Amino acid sequence: VVFQDFRLVPHLSAYDNVALPLRVAGVPERELAKPVADMLEWVKLGERMHAFPAQLSGGEQQRIAIARALLNNPLLILADEPTGHLDPEVSMEIMQLFKQLTQQGTSIIMASHDYHTIERVPGKILKCEGGHIVPVSSL
Repeated sequence: VVFQDFRLVPHLSAYDNVALPLRVAGVPERELAKPVADMLEWVKLGERMHAFPAQLSGGEQQRIAIARALLNNPLLILADEPTGHLDPEVSMEIMQLFKQLTQQGTSIIMASHDYHTIERVPGKILKCEGGHIVPVSSL
């Protein structure tokens, strides 16, 4: 899950926030370094791995939250406004990352008000209208 409000643990570094799901799953510490570092590089925050959430911008915090959600290679990602705190360029990078994930077999259900970003990435777009889910397009 990628939460709109990040849900980062404030007393943990970016590295430790991303590593958290693997630690909870019981992955030995010696096996954490490479996948966590790789994921931080993928979201372009490798150089910020020792920073704490309060030291990160909103966009950086969101990218940490996304990295944490992707670390276990999930089959399904639920994302609530994952680009809400990102500038347009980084938003498109995240959408391209999501596109790559769907091409690898991951399903993504995303809620967003940012239609302009969403419409640039192929996929089925639905909208809530009058209490009903209706198709907008299938790009």
